Formats: sequence, structure tokens, C-alpha cells
Amino acid sequence: MVSTQFQRISYHSSLITIFQDIRFGFRMLKKSPVFTIIAVLTLALGIGINTTIFSFLNGILLRSLPVPNPHELRVVNWTGLNARMDYYTGNAMGHTSAGQSYSGSFPHSAYRLFRDKGEGFSDVFAFFPLTSVTTHARGMAWTVDGLMVSENFFSGYGERMALGRTFVPGDDRIGAEPTAVITYRLWERGFDLDPHALGQVITLNKKPFTVIGVLSKDFAGPQIGDLADFYIPLSAQPQMVPDYPLESSKHWWLQIMGRLTPGANEERAQASLAVLFQQVLADSTSTIDQPGIWLEDGSRGPLQLRKRVSQPFWILLALVGFVLVIACANLACLFLVRGAARRHEMAIRTAIGAGRWRLIRQSLIESLLLSIAGAGLGLLFALWLKDFLLGFLIPIKENLHFDIKLDTNVLLFTLGLTVITTVFSGLLPAFRAAWIDPAEGLKDRAAVGVPRLRLGKFLVSIQAGLSVLLVVGAGLLIQTFVNLKTLDPGFDADNVLLFHLNAAQAGYTDRQLVDFYEQTQESLMAIPGIESVAFPTCH
Repeated sequence: MVSTQFQRISYHSSLITIFQDIRFGFRMLKKSPVFTIIAVLTLALGIGINTTIFSFLNGILLRSLPVPNPHELRVVNWTGLNARMDYYTGNAMGHTSAGQSYSGSFPHSAYRLFRDKGEGFSDVFAFFPLTSVTTHARGMAWTVDGLMVSENFFSGYGERMALGRTFVPGDDRIGAEPTAVITYRLWERGFDLDPHALGQVITLNKKPFTVIGVLSKDFAGPQIGDLADFYIPLSAQPQMVPDYPLESSKHWWLQIMGRLTPGANEERAQASLAVLFQQVLADSTSTIDQPGIWLEDGSRGPLQLRKRVSQPFWILLALVGFVLVIACANLACLFLVRGAARRHEMAIRTAIGAGRWRLIRQSLIESLLLSIAGAGLGLLFALWLKDFLLGFLIPIKENLHFDIKLDTNVLLFTLGLTVITTVFSGLLPAFRAAWIDPAEGLKDRAAVGVPRLRLGKFLVSIQAGLSVLLVVGAGLLIQTFVNLKTLDPGFDADNVLLFHLNAAQAGYTDRQLVDFYEQTQESLMAIPGIESVAFPTCH
């Protein structure tokens, strides 16, 4: 009992001492406003830039899809060697650690077989991206992307509705009335958030579809950048992609995902699909040596393209990490100089009984206070910088919708940077301040002279080396941009306007295409100031 009371008293006393050190740290930093401002701004720059780049990585590669239980989702890929397909559509094939090729493109027959006979899945669903679809609604026309999906896509993937409903089994039947589910973005852009949009017709490549549902504002599809602005059933294949018939086993074009049944054995589910895949190959003219199935974590959607897009950001994160190291080294130098000026104070505190751990803790607390202030200012800086850089770092496509926000992952990353900067910038100066000889430190300051800061010289050398490395790298990068800017393309690039026009996706065929482009060329030439019009590619 006495021991317990003693422990409580000791714990309470330690808390009081820590709070005293924090208050003292605030007072000391307040007495040195120039030092405090420089230190906070230095850390804010380093932490802010690192937080910004990590927020891009988090939004592209690390964040889970905003659907119920994303950990249950799996992306279905086939693996094998010497793949020979008649008609293959999809992303470039990747390679496993064993050297096998893998891909997520399957014929429609594989989806039906996996859906009906696959074990361990509550749902197996499929989708296919539709790009640059000419869209018309309420007298307006524009180009958007979409997904053609199986009838059970939303039940398996997850749904969040603002209006109406998603697809039911009858919507995916050949001959059924063409229906569409649109995103909140398209509802806002094409229907001005009209609650009576349900039942209205939207035209996709001159094909009418009835709007039956509007997804919520926070819904995001499985594709990188959430490209889709509309979703239509696979039964629309004859109208939208006639070159990929559903009944054909020769065309490899569908992406397949599944949701594992809670508690299901993933290895058994994968083996089940592997057996069914053998049957798919037996009924097809395509061949794959050593075929198999690989279930990839689908909590972030298909990762192959995400990993390729995120590669430059890993490089950027490494580069801006140098900036943070330089900032920490600079702050450590400032602490060393400040510690040299406080040698007399530290010597007095040691002489009256302050232990070395108390002095180390005091120095680390001051470093922590600066790091917290720098991290807070760095987060505000990151909020502005991420919006500023979004258009520069991801200029892939106008229809990309990345949700780059400061969520829990980013805040934990920033917290980790705060701890790192506290330790890196404050630990060595703290130990140096704690090992001051009281007899030497209490002498007259003029007699002591200027202390030697060998550690400070070492840190300055690190700063100089990293700074030179960054300057050289930045110089080479700028030179590359200048060379690209001044590169002669072989023609006069001044006053040239380039835009995309694809009449074939609007339903024009054969002679209609020729007449359309000729009329377009004549109309453009009639505009004052236009000297010439050319079509590099006509479909």
C-alpha cells in the first residue's frame, strides 16, 4: 500500500516537473524571438514540403477506397508464360517476382464462370473503361469517361447514392432498356443538381440512356483518379464497344474484382479460380503456359497503374527529404550556438543540483516545442501548396479526380516528421549542454573565451554537402527543361492550337466521317485569324 502511494506521488511529481520544463521552455524561446522565428520557419518549410509530397502519394497509392470493408476486395489477375491472345485490350502486362507475366484482362466468359462457380466470394464483378465518350444532355455536349459494369458491380464494390438506385439483374439483360447511373459531378455539370434528373435521357455516343441513379458526392470508383462520370451495364456492349462481343472467348478486355466472404480462405478461393481459369483457356483459342490466378489486394483498386504514376512522387519524396535533413542540421547548429551562449546558465543549474537527464530533457522539450510549431505551420503551408502543385504534378488528363487531402495517414506522417526533427536537431546539442563542467562554466565569461564547436562545423559540412547536391540537381533539371523548351520540333509551334475531335465516337461512319471533317475544316478556315487547319489523325 505504501509502495503504491509512493509510486503515485512520484508519478505526480514527474508530471509537475515536465510541465515546469515546458513553461520554462516557452519563456526561453520567448526571450529569443529571432532564433525562434528562424527555427520555426526553417522547420515549416522542410515539414510542409515533405507533407505535401506525401499527401500526393497517399491519395494516389496508399489510401483505401471509400467503400464498406475495402480489405475484403481482391483484384483478379491471371499469371503465366508465353501468353498468346487473339484480341487483348488492357494495360501493359506486369511481371511477378517469379518472372511470370500477369494481367487483369479477361474474356467475358471468365467473368461469368468466376461469378457463378468461384468459391469464397460473396460477389465477383467486372468492369471496362470507356474513354472520351461524346455526351449530350439538356442541349449541352461534352466529352467524359465512364465504366461499363456488370449488374452486380455496385452490390459487390459498394454504393453511396444521392438519388435513385443502381443496377438490378434485369438492367444487364440483352435487349433491356439502356440505363445509366451518373456521378455527382455529372449531375452537377449536366443537370444543375436537378432532383428530377431521374428518368431523363443522357446521350452517349448518340445512344440514349435513361438516368436511374445519382451517386453521392463522396463516391469514388476503383480506377486511379476516379475517371468514370457515368456507369452503364455490360448489356450496352453492342452499342458502345461492338468490337468486343460478350459471347466471344477470344477478346480479353474485362477487369474482374471480387469481394471475399468474411472468414473465407483466400488461398482456397484463389485455387478455385485457377481451376476455372483452366476451363476458360480450354474453351478459347488463346494459350498461356503455366497459367494461374493471382489475387491482388483490392482495397486500393487495381494497383499496376497506381504504382507507375506514384514512382515520380517517391523520387520527389526522397529529394525533399534532403531539404528536411538540411533544415534539421541548420536547426542543430542554431541550438549549438544558442547552447554556447547559455553555458553559464547550464553550469549554474548543474552546480545547484540539476541532473544531466534534467538538462537533456529541458533541451529536448525546447526542440519539441519548435518542432510542433514548425509542423503546425508546415501543415498550413501544405494545404496551400498541394492545391498549387496539383495541376503541375498530375497533368495526365483533365478528367482525373484525385482526392488529395490531409487525412489520418498524412497527419501521422507529419507527427513522425515532428519526432524525427526533434531528435535529430535537439539530441546532440542536448547532450553537449548536459556535459558542461560546472567549474569551467562558472568562470568569468571573458576568461573562458569562445567555445569550440567541432560538432557545429561537422553539421555545417553536412549542410553544405547536401545543399551543393541539391543545387547541382536543380541546375541539371532546369537545364533539361530549358533544352526541351528550346528544342526545334521541325515546325513553327507558335500560335498553334491543338484539340481532340473524334467524330466516330459520335456515331459517324464511312462517308459521313469524311464529310464531317471537310465541313469542320471549312468552318474553321472561315474564322478570322485562322491561317490553316489540319487533321493529324482521323478515325
